[in-house]
Formats: sequence, structure tokens, C-alpha cells
Amino acid sequence: MSDERREAHESFESEAAARPHPLPALLQRLDREAWKHFYLEHRRLVRGILASVSGYGPELDDLTQQVFATAANLVRSGAVVLRGQPSGLRAWLAAIADRHGRDERRRRRSARHASIPNDGGERVAAGLDPVVHQTLSHARQVWERLPEPLQSPWILRHLERMTVDEIARTLEISAATVKRRLTQADAQFQAMADLDPVLVDYFRDGGRV
Repeated sequence: MSDERREAHESFESEAAARPHPLPALLQRLDREAWKHFYLEHRRLVRGILASVSGYGPELDDLTQQVFATAANLVRSGAVVLRGQPSGLRAWLAAIADRHGRDERRRRRSARHASIPNDGGERVAAGLDPVVHQTLSHARQVWERLPEPLQSPWILRHLERMTVDEIARTLEISAATVKRRLTQADAQFQAMADLDPVLVDYFRDGGRV
């Protein structure tokens, strides 16, 4: 690239970075179409965060809706003023999802303690196969130990079934970076799972994440 073209390219990138993105302003005005777009673009990210923190359950879809409702209410009340780039919105939404997930995890723990029968046996959530419950619980203990840069793409790929390109757009990283992190995450997950008797049996019987 010539010096002139490089300067023009750098100047364009600088101007693009300086220009405010329209999405935050539209969300700030509670534009219905903007919020619909925001939801469709980020719902699987939110589901992945919620699942990684509190686990999968029948209330996951409701929790996802609650995260976006909380976000909209914060804007509507004036407690939050949105500006900047979409990456900032994503981090803000992720923080809300993380908080909701931790609240749900505490709620479930309290409910489990309250439902323990006198003989000390723990009841499993109604409608959930005990084997599935146990496997998911052990798997979550493993994926929670993945480093954060590897955990997010792993969750989106294996739990939310997103494609590499979808993950790249969601996390705003290149597809090559997604592939590299998934390779590392899969290797680390498998190494830890091999030390867990429940997961070893699960994978030996043909199970997959």
C-alpha cells in the first residue's frame, strides 16, 4: 500500500472511530425496531452467559427476556445513558446477564436447600432426568474453569450452537481467532473432563457437548 493510500485509509478509520454509532442513540430513544435488532443480535450471547453462570433450566428463556427488560428499564428510567460503540453495549448487557445469572444461581441453591428431605437426599428439578442433571452439573464445573477468552466462544459454540462466523460477529473478533480459541478450549475442556468419572462415562457412551 502506497503512503498516500495508507494515510487515506488511516484517516478514514480514524474518522469512523470518531463518529458515534447510531445504535446507542436509537436504543436511548427506546426505538422499537432498534431494540428488536439488539435482542436478535445478542439473545444467544445472553443465553450463553446465563447458562454458564446458573446452568440450563426451563426458565432460561424467561431469564433471557428479563435481562433485556432490565436493560430497557434502566434506559427508560434515565439510570443509564447509552453512547459510544456497540462493543460497549455488549459489555454492558453481558454484565446485566451475569448479575441475573448469579441471582438465579443463588435462588436455586436456596430452593434446593429448602427442598432437601429429612433423609438428606437432594431432589432433582421436576422434569429433568437425574443423569442429565448430573452430567450438566459436572460439565459446568469444567467449563467454568476455562479462561474467560476461551470460555465465551466455547459456550456460544457448544451450548448455543452458534457458527464460527456468528461467534466472530458477536464477540467482535476474527473467525481465525474464534477457531484458534475453540481449539484451545476444546483441548482444555477434554483434558479436565478426562479426570471426571461422570464425564468420562458420558463421553465413552457416545455423548457429546
